[in-house]
Amino acid sequence: MPRKILFLPLAPFRRGIRLTAKKIFPALAAVLFIILLALYPRHSLKAAQSGFQLWWNIVLPALFPFLVGSEVLMASGAIHYLSRPLEPITRRLFRLPGAAAFAIVAGYTSGFPAGAILSLRLYQHGLCSREEAERLNAFTNNASPLFITGVVAAGMLGLPAAGLLLALSHYGANLTIGFLWRFCPSPPPSRAAITGPSPPITVSGGTRLSEAIRRALVSLFNVGGYITLFSVLLGLLQATGILVLMEKILAAFLEVGGLPSELGRILAVGLWEITLGAKEAASSSLSLPEKLAAISFILGWGGLSVQSQVGGIIREGGLRLFPFVISRIGHCLLAFLYTRLLLPLFPLPKPAAFLLPISSLDFMTMLVNCTRLTFTAFAVLTLFALTTQFLKKKLCN
Repeated sequence: MPRKILFLPLAPFRRGIRLTAKKIFPALAAVLFIILLALYPRHSLKAAQSGFQLWWNIVLPALFPFLVGSEVLMASGAIHYLSRPLEPITRRLFRLPGAAAFAIVAGYTSGFPAGAILSLRLYQHGLCSREEAERLNAFTNNASPLFITGVVAAGMLGLPAAGLLLALSHYGANLTIGFLWRFCPSPPPSRAAITGPSPPITVSGGTRLSEAIRRALVSLFNVGGYITLFSVLLGLLQATGILVLMEKILAAFLEVGGLPSELGRILAVGLWEITLGAKEAASSSLSLPEKLAAISFILGWGGLSVQSQVGGIIREGGLRLFPFVISRIGHCLLAFLYTRLLLPLFPLPKPAAFLLPISSLDFMTMLVNCTRLTFTAFAVLTLFALTTQFLKKKLCN
């Protein structure tokens, strides 16, 4: 009894420390960030321009068409009818409702963070449960096909033929993660998550389109803010020498494991940002198989920049980030393994001696190509759903 009395007064004190830490540490970090911006204005401005170019030339044209189309489908209620024929497939493979097929297609064609945005939207519209939305988000955030084949394989490596190998490793690893999540014990989905809610009240087509564009732009501007912020943060880490220190620490651990010390810089940069990490790996002196394996690892991890984007998006709906982070660890390891296993099946020619900077990518070309890809993906998915529904009615009759 005396022992309990002795420790009882410490409980409020401990809670106070935790609350103070939650308030003080972010404030101190913000003050330190502002001081570093004032001390290194040139580095900050250059990094901000690089982040904005990445968002404008790659992320915006890749995500905008798919997000607008998805928002229109959900606002009009069309996704409610199209998801029913897909239910048996998504249930058997991933233990997810039929509406999840649209988030899966978006995540594997539009790139980061389309999967997070649509997982949250499906949850907010009552088309999946909270646990299903978290599992869906865990494996639907990928690098886009145009980024892997165009920017990384053709631009950074000068080896377009490597795009298929990187894409198969990247998407195959994430689909494996999604399949493994289906075995995670969870409560049974609610009736609303299985059948979907009733279609919304009909409004004019112009209103639906305006709201869809507004939602898509809000999401995209939030993503652009995260990309620019982390680009500036990485620039400040380089200017202050902290990144060099991280490289040396990682290189020391890698040498102990018998791995090339040059991987230290690649991992130090790739830990923060996926594009710069892939660029470091492509321009390194590693052998081609080592470059491809390192790039697959970085693409699977996604970088803290992407993870912060996803966290900021799903926090709006109260979804947990933990399943997504755990999946990124598994994704990068599986992608690395799949690349090593598939390499003998892909005889690759000698890389071309050029490097494509992000600033040289054309916005309109990306937008046109991504719009075509979006239209094709939606058309194929819709046609498959309608065909399945038609055949099901024929068999029943």
